[in-house]
Amino acid sequence: FSAVVLGMAAQSCLSSFASCDQSDNYHFRNYALAVLDPLPPDSLLFVNYDQQWTSIRYLQECEGVRRDVTSINLSMMSYSWWETKRHLYPHISFPGTHYT
Repeated sequence: FSAVVLGMAAQSCLSSFASCDQSDNYHFRNYALAVLDPLPPDSLLFVNYDQQWTSIRYLQECEGVRRDVTSINLSMMSYSWWETKRHLYPHISFPGTHYT
């Protein structure tokens, strides 16, 4: 019985692999490159959505693309714990104490 179940699972994986394969999907990478590439050196980039920010941060931290650009997720600045993260950006002067 377990061989039949294992065979069915394998058949399901093999038959749907082509439609689920995302190894050639570069949409988020291309988007992040399109955002970062035209920026002047040492830019400050405020991003408002997680998919945008994580795509940009991945390129910066994992692939070393445009590490001179400081990217900050605006929605994170609205949480109270943001105050404890301000020290991570010593070269930026943030006015006020609350961001919404």
